[in-house]
Amino acid sequence: MNKKDFSRNCLADSLIDLLEDNAYEDISIQDIVDKAGFSRMAYYRNFKDKNEIIEYYLDNLFESYIRKVDLSYNRLGAEQFFKYLFEFFSGQEMAKITRLFLKRNLVGALYNQFIKRVQGEFLPNQSHYFYDFLAGGFFAISLAWIKNVLKESAEEMTKEAMKYITWLKEKRL
Repeated sequence: MNKKDFSRNCLADSLIDLLEDNAYEDISIQDIVDKAGFSRMAYYRNFKDKNEIIEYYLDNLFESYIRKVDLSYNRLGAEQFFKYLFEFFSGQEMAKITRLFLKRNLVGALYNQFIKRVQGEFLPNQSHYFYDFLAGGFFAISLAWIKNVLKESAEEMTKEAMKYITWLKEKRL
C-alpha cells in the first residue's frame, strides 16, 4: 500500500470510528486528524470534505467485494446475482456499516454508492430508470432486512427477491 492510500485509509477509518459515538455533523476535521494522528494538511491533501471520506470508504468496501465475486448479472443469472448481493449486505462489515449509517442518517451515501455500482458494472446497457428501480427495490429490502437483525438467511432473502422478479416477468411490467 502506498503512502497516499495509507493516509486515506487511516483518515477514513478514523471518521468511521468517530461515527460510533458522534453525530456526523458534530465531527470536525480536527477530530478526524487527531484520531488518525495526522495533520490538517494531510487531511486536505487527501480529501476536500467529510463526504468525500465517506465516498472513499464505501468505494473501498464495495470494490473489495466486487473483486472477490464477479458480479455479472448476465453471467450469473438473477438468483445467484441476488444471493451474492444479500451475502454482501449480511457480511459482518457491511451490516455494521449499514446499521451505523442508519443510526447517523447517512443511508443516502450507501444508496448513492449502490446506484453507482449497479449502473455500470452489474447490468450494462439498461436505462437509468431500470437501474433506479432495481437498485431502489433491492436496497429497500436490504435495509429492512438489516433493521430486522438479519433474521432470514441470504438464501431466504434471495428467494424473496426472486418472487418479485418472477412476478414482474409474469406481469410483463
